[in-house]
Amino acid sequence: MRMNFTCRICGSTGLFPIHSVREMMFGTRETFDYFECTACSCLQISEIPSDPGTSYPDDYYAFSRPRLPSFLGLRRALNRIGMDHALGNRTHAGRAICHLYGDQRLPSWPLPARLSLKDHILDVGCGNRKRLLQLYTAGFEHLTGIDPYIPGDICYAEGVTVLKRSLDQVAGSFDCIVLHHSFEHMPDPKDVLKRLHGLLSPNRFLVLRIPVFPSYAWRTYGTDWIQLDAPRHLFLYSRKSLEVLANATGFRIEQVVFDSMAMQFLGSAQYRRDIAHTDPESYVHGFRKSIFTRSEVDKYRELASSLNAQGDGDQAIFYLRREDG
Repeated sequence: MRMNFTCRICGSTGLFPIHSVREMMFGTRETFDYFECTACSCLQISEIPSDPGTSYPDDYYAFSRPRLPSFLGLRRALNRIGMDHALGNRTHAGRAICHLYGDQRLPSWPLPARLSLKDHILDVGCGNRKRLLQLYTAGFEHLTGIDPYIPGDICYAEGVTVLKRSLDQVAGSFDCIVLHHSFEHMPDPKDVLKRLHGLLSPNRFLVLRIPVFPSYAWRTYGTDWIQLDAPRHLFLYSRKSLEVLANATGFRIEQVVFDSMAMQFLGSAQYRRDIAHTDPESYVHGFRKSIFTRSEVDKYRELASSLNAQGDGDQAIFYLRREDG
C-alpha cells in the first residue's frame, strides 16, 4: 500500500510505502502507520502523537534508577588511569589496566570523539542516567544530563548533575554532546540539531547512537523488527537521511561505528511469535523462561558481530563534527 506524503527530513513528496507497526514493548498491540521515503530512505511515523508523554509510563525501562557501583572510589581511580590511557595519555599503569579490564569497564564510544577526562559532556534524553554514571565511573569529571520526563533534578556525585529540562531550557557550551537512543524519539530533528550546534564547542563532536534503517534485521523481520518501537520511535534514520540533516545544520558525519546486539533477533523473533517485550516469557527476564536455547542466543550474538563488521547491523553510533566557517 502507498499513500501521498511529504518527507519531514528531505522534503520529497510522493506515493510512499506504508507499514503498519504494532506497539509491542508493553504489548498493547495498537497499530501505527509509518511511511518510507523512497528518496532518503527514512522510515517515519505517519502522524506524530499529540501527547508523546502518554507512551512513556512510569515503568518505562529508561526511567529505572541505576545504582552507583560498590567500592566506587577505588574502582573510579583505577578506571581513570585506564580511561586516560585509552584516550591517548599513555602510561604503563594505564596499559596494564586496559589489558586487564578491556571494554568490560571502560566505555569505548568516547574514543572516536577524542575526549579528555576534563571535557564538559552533555547527555540529552539521558533517561535513567546509566550512561552518565558509566562515564563518571570511568573517570570523567564534568557530566550533565537532561530529560524532560524524569521526576526531578538529581545530583548523583560531584560533577554529575541530571536536570529535568527540555533542550530549549539548556544554555552554555559543551565539548561533547551525546544522544543515546533519544534522537529517534524527537519530533523536530532539524530544530534539535540546530540547537545542539549552538551548544557545542567549535570542531567538537555530537554523538548520536540510533537505530539504522534499513538493515538485515528489517529485511528479515519487517514490521516485527524490535527497533521500530512504535509509537515512541518517530524516525528510523538511514545514513543518507542523517547526512541530509547534518548538512542542513552545520555538521559533518565523520565516522560511523555499528554496535548492534543479539536483541535485534531475540526481540524481533519474539514479536513475530506475538510475545511482547515485557511479557513474562520474554528474553529480558532470562533466557530460561524464553523461547530460545543458549546455543540460539550465542548464534545471534555471533551474527550481530558479523553484521556490525559489514555495516549492516540495526544500530550505530554516528560521530558528527560541528563545522565552522
